[in-house]
This record gives sequence, C-alpha cells and structure tokens, in this order.
Amino acid sequence: MTLLVDNNFYDGGRSANFGTLQYMSETTNQNGREVIVIDALSNARYCGLANHLQQVKAHLMGVQNTKDRIECIANYVCNAMGGPRINMDAVDKHIESLRCSTKFNTIVGEVLLGSIQLGVCRHRSILFKWLCDHIEIGIPTRLVRGNLSGGGHAWNVCFVNDMYYLVDVMNFSYATRDRFSTALIDLQSRIANAYKRTGGTLGGQSVQALEGGITDKDDLVGWRDRTNFLGRGAFGQVFKVTDKKDQTKIYALKEMAEMNSSTIKGHMKEVHILKSVYHRNVIKYKAHFEGETLGQTPIRALYIVLEYADGGSLADKLQ
Repeated sequence: MTLLVDNNFYDGGRSANFGTLQYMSETTNQNGREVIVIDALSNARYCGLANHLQQVKAHLMGVQNTKDRIECIANYVCNAMGGPRINMDAVDKHIESLRCSTKFNTIVGEVLLGSIQLGVCRHRSILFKWLCDHIEIGIPTRLVRGNLSGGGHAWNVCFVNDMYYLVDVMNFSYATRDRFSTALIDLQSRIANAYKRTGGTLGGQSVQALEGGITDKDDLVGWRDRTNFLGRGAFGQVFKVTDKKDQTKIYALKEMAEMNSSTIKGHMKEVHILKSVYHRNVIKYKAHFEGETLGQTPIRALYIVLEYADGGSLADKLQ
C-alpha cells in the first residue's frame, strides 16, 4: 500500500491499512512489515537516497542505451542492498534495528529507504523505481506487487522503446547472469508469465519525481487569507489557493481535522475514492498531506488539494 505525494510515498506492506504515515504505523500489526518512507528532500533526516543517486549517476556516465542504463541501475540496487543471495533473518534484524533507531529523527518507527543496507524485494523495487523515475535519470518505471513461485514478491516494469519490460532487482546482478541473460524480461516471455500480479501497482501510474510538487501548505498561497474561504462541510472547510511556484494554477484546499484514528480512517476513505475516480464531471484529486490548523490552539489536520471549480455550488445550480 503506497501513498504517493510527488517526491515522497509511504509503503506499509501487505498487512498495513492505507492512510497517513501516523495512521499506517498505528494500524500495522505487531508482526506486520515496516512502513517504508521515501523522504529524499528533508534535510532534518538522514538522506542516504542522495548518496544512492550520486553513485548511480557516476555508474551511468557514458552509458547511453536505455536498456544498458536499466541493467546498470538494477545491478547497483541489488548489490547496494546485500547482493543476490541474502539471509532473511539478517534482513529482519537489520530492519527491526532501523525501526528502533533514534539516529534518523523518525516520527513513529517508520524506516527511511535511504538507511536500508540489507533489503529484500519490497525495499529494492522501491529504490529502483525512485532512482529510475528521478528527473536526473528519467526512465518511466512502475512498481508491482504479486507472487513468484508461490510466495509474495515485488518487482518493476520499465517502458523502453514502446515496449514494457519486467525487472526483478531481487534476482538480478551481474554476478548471477546464469539465471537471467538480462535485467529486462520481455512481458510476453515464458519467464515473465511466472510473475503473477495480485496486488496491482504500488503507487499506480509511474510518477516522475519532479521537484516542486505540493507536499505541504507552504507550497500553496492563499490558505491564510480568510477572504479565500469557500465553504464548510460536515468534516471540514475549503479554501481557494494557488500554487506558490505557478500562481496560474488554482486549487481548492480542503482541511479536515484529525481527532483520532477513526477520524483519520474516515478521511482517508475520501482520498481513496478521489484518487480512484477520473471523470470529467468529478472534481480531480491533486495531492494530500498532513499539517496543523491555524488558530491559538492548532490541531492536526489532513489536507486534500483538489481541482478548483468556479461555477458555484450544486445548491446554487438547483435554485
């Protein structure tokens, strides 16, 4: 389960309930997998992702062919996270140590992807996608969850020259070329047929990791101005805002207070529905994030950035 917000997304694994970082951490059961966080832009946290990006860029110098670049990135990720043959008990201990660590200024026991040095398919496929999708690399990539040989697995799909290729970073490195002759597996091949997609794509459609996306209220202008107040509903209020970097882009910002975990779950249902529906007659979803309300006693709130419709309310139309 993945929450995508431009440069950041959270993955709670198979046993987590989809939602905000805090909600996912609270509802992941004791034996559930860690919440994995891509937090590439936060200076307050350890940023191993920047190191990964610089090393991959160095490896890619002089490599022009897209397929060769994908193989290079796949080999790097595989070896950076422990190589093709790893001990699962060692991985579990490593991840648990990161969940308990105070080194990385985490919030609720989440694990930063850049801090993982020993990882399995879920860690590797997420790192591979982040690197490929990065604006400085630019290889459109999806992340898929499913089954392989009867067990749960995660892998990637890359788009190259109008064709889709499966990339399994868990089972590929130049040291194990006897298994696959290439990191890129044709989706129509016999090998690709063994990968059974069951969980859809993690994060849905591939998203270029472009800087400047909306990740908090500071990326928007107008939410402090009460003249931009649009209306109030049963669970929150809505303001007219503009993109700070491009004020020709106008949005509606919906603010919903998070009173407890039950409230958060209800709010996230709305996010799920908005993200899953795309129709010309339905207001389009842009992003969502957590923050604090204005006032003398601020409280936590979930914010949803939506398409702005200037035609008035449904009640206005019915009059």
